[in-house]
Amino acid sequence: METDFLEPFGVFKQWVREIEQDRERYNYGKKKPGRPESKLEALIGKSLEEQGVSVQYQVKCEAGIADIVTPDAIYEVKPEIRYPAKLYEAIGQVLVYRQVINPSAQAFVAGYSHTSGHSQEQLTAIQAAARGFGVQIVFCSKEEADPHGESEGTR
Repeated sequence: METDFLEPFGVFKQWVREIEQDRERYNYGKKKPGRPESKLEALIGKSLEEQGVSVQYQVKCEAGIADIVTPDAIYEVKPEIRYPAKLYEAIGQVLVYRQVINPSAQAFVAGYSHTSGHSQEQLTAIQAAARGFGVQIVFCSKEEADPHGESEGTR
């Protein structure tokens, strides 16, 4: 007989199974060069490729690993941007990667939009400040990016 104490563990086991299935389905490779690290990263890369843009995933450089690199842009993808600190982190990362990989490249931060942890006014102010550094922040909705509502599964 399962007790209420063990019930959360069953939910955790199901969540782990979903993550494993998601990784297998999308062939994710955490920090592996050449492979998208998250579903959002794969969707952004696919969209760019459909526009005829050459895409590299998980590009190693002296400063770390850039999520997506194209001939004229660097993308830092953060599927979960729930708090401003994560957004600030992503802005800093993409600025450093741009400087190391291609100083003339455009810089983008992409993530799912969330309403918790910050106000719309704060997001607007952060986006405006980031533009001053040459960084575009792009939010998309999970529904738009994934109409089937599948789990992100990484990060």
